[in-house]
Amino acid sequence: MSDETLKSWTQVDPTNIEAQLSEEIASASSPSHHVLANRALIRVRLKHLALAIEDTKEPSPIGHIAMAVALLGQGNREGALHMFDLAFHDCEPHNNRFLLLLKSILVFKSGNQEEAMRWVEDLAMRANNNNDDEDTYLYIQACPWSYVHEDKQLRVYNTID
Repeated sequence: MSDETLKSWTQVDPTNIEAQLSEEIASASSPSHHVLANRALIRVRLKHLALAIEDTKEPSPIGHIAMAVALLGQGNREGALHMFDLAFHDCEPHNNRFLLLLKSILVFKSGNQEEAMRWVEDLAMRANNNNDDEDTYLYIQACPWSYVHEDKQLRVYNTID
């Protein structure tokens, strides 16, 4: 991604970002699957779902994630979850925890908030039980409720109500 595209991305200008990514793709003899997946994610945000799906034809973890988000945008929850399963298969093992978190966010956004909260709660508790402070922190930050360490135990407190 070029510096100009990154600047547009940080300024949250999706139409300009899409145009710049399209220019990068057009000027490359063989566009990177990362650039295609980035454009797919921008196109999902712009509600250009069919175009987003076209950009995710190259198999890669980020391509599968972009496809999952586009399919969810079309209301295809099962297809989106299947794409996440492919992303798990194709990613490096150290990325699995992040993908689990993304998948739980997808489930949350698909209208299954209680299921997603159970997933993230289970992930946080497991990381805590394994004394994995980094992953515990990652999962806790994604939760719409809060966790507090008490007596070396992780306690859940709902902050939504």
